[in-house]
Amino acid sequence: MSSIKTLLLAGCLALFALFPAGAQTFHELYGHTYQFGELTSVASTSLPGAIASGSFNVGGTQGVLLKILPTGKPAWVRAYGPTELSAARETPAGGFAWIGTGESVQPQGFTPVVAGVDLMGMVLWSRAIRVALPDGSPADHAYGRFLEIDPKDGGYWVGGELWSRTADDPQPWLGKLDSAGNLMWAKTLAVSGNARFFSIFPAFDGGIIGVGQRWAQDDPGRNHAAMLAIKLGPGGDLVWGSNYRVQNAEIGEQRLSDLDRDPRYTRAESVVVGTVAAFCKSVPSLPCDPVESVAFVAILDETTGKLSQARGLFSTSRPKTFGETVVMDLPGETTAVGGEIAGNEPGSRQGLLALLTPGASFVRTAMTHGAGRGFDVDVRSLDRWQDATGSGYLFATNESFAEPRTVPTLLRSLVRTDRDGRSGSCEQCTEVKTFEAWPYDSEVQLELISGRAEPFAVEAVPVELVDKPCTEPCSGP
Repeated sequence: MSSIKTLLLAGCLALFALFPAGAQTFHELYGHTYQFGELTSVASTSLPGAIASGSFNVGGTQGVLLKILPTGKPAWVRAYGPTELSAARETPAGGFAWIGTGESVQPQGFTPVVAGVDLMGMVLWSRAIRVALPDGSPADHAYGRFLEIDPKDGGYWVGGELWSRTADDPQPWLGKLDSAGNLMWAKTLAVSGNARFFSIFPAFDGGIIGVGQRWAQDDPGRNHAAMLAIKLGPGGDLVWGSNYRVQNAEIGEQRLSDLDRDPRYTRAESVVVGTVAAFCKSVPSLPCDPVESVAFVAILDETTGKLSQARGLFSTSRPKTFGETVVMDLPGETTAVGGEIAGNEPGSRQGLLALLTPGASFVRTAMTHGAGRGFDVDVRSLDRWQDATGSGYLFATNESFAEPRTVPTLLRSLVRTDRDGRSGSCEQCTEVKTFEAWPYDSEVQLELISGRAEPFAVEAVPVELVDKPCTEPCSGP
């Protein structure tokens, strides 16, 4: 009855027929106007619930870790300083691991920090990762963005990017830690032009794949941003590197933002998502009928780095659609894509969750999510959810608005949906369509430069959050 009461309070009387008995979905808002920077990641856990990361900016920046109950409420919250947390995962041995960026002494003003914590968030170990610029000199700032568990040995794949005060060009780095937090290797990937990763994922046959964006100059004075994917082997050696561009698009920004593979899938293939600007809704031989931007979805062959079954996903009501995060449920079932749709005016961005299935229509369901205030919302860090109460999807949103407009406000929320993308409140149906995309690839040359690790002291501090329910009514099917 508790889930039914939640739906009644949310004003979603029409959803009684849509949610099976016992299904538990939620849309929970956290924090205070100035308490969080943002939520950066969320992942479901084998223990009922989820783990989420973010940042805390009252009197200085601290990273925040939230253990979430199946109801969406926090079981506990810990702050770690001086850090900003980017990602967290449950470890096979019990407990959790996180990656973030810590304030450091020179020569690096900021440095990647990885830590292991117990089931209550207390620190077991922490390490700073020192990675160098392509010329071998220390980076002015190095950031830790990504952490994934290696399914083969329980270790940690990590990554991020480097910045120099003398250049505006980031360079990506990747690394591997064993299950005790000891650094096995760390590599800076010196790519011609410059590059940045937006996600990493363990390769099916061992090693790690990073996806992102590479800026290159194809003609003197003309730069463009292309999609990028790189695979390193278990020992940090380069397996392949690929640069991609969609042919049925005019010159503009293209990037890959995320990749995922269903743990039940037995082939070396992942689904990737990204964004392509100035996409042409026509075959390459016809005049371009451009959309300002579309979400890009394709299958990545992890052995060769080739893309196939590529589509452009766009909103029929707004000129901009962005693909940020993706979950694969076995091919032939569902691909869940998270991102945003937006107009050209400020405050028009809405969080998007689209559920795709094979077939002529491809789009099964598309929903926009937010607190109903109509300002800027994103959907990020999408994950699958499966427990005794049912299955669906879990994601974080950060919604910015101003009341009045001169006072910026940020709402952080965690959302659990059913298999159709509905959480019971704060969502609306929307229309999304697809066109076929034609990507081509070229090889990327790069150099690998080794890094090292050293101790970095962090401690856990308890935090109390103010949470409140999202009570905006949702739309019907």
